[in-house]
Amino acid sequence: MEVEAMSADLLIQLLMLVIMIIELAKKSDRP
Repeated sequence: MEVEAMSADLLIQLLMLVIMIIELAKKSDRP
C-alpha cells in the first residue's frame, strides 16, 4: 500500500513537471 501511495505521488509530480514544460514551451513559441 505504501508503494502505491509513493507511485501515485511520483505520478502527480511527473504530471506537474510536464505541465510546467508545456507552459514554458507555449511562452517561448514565438516565431
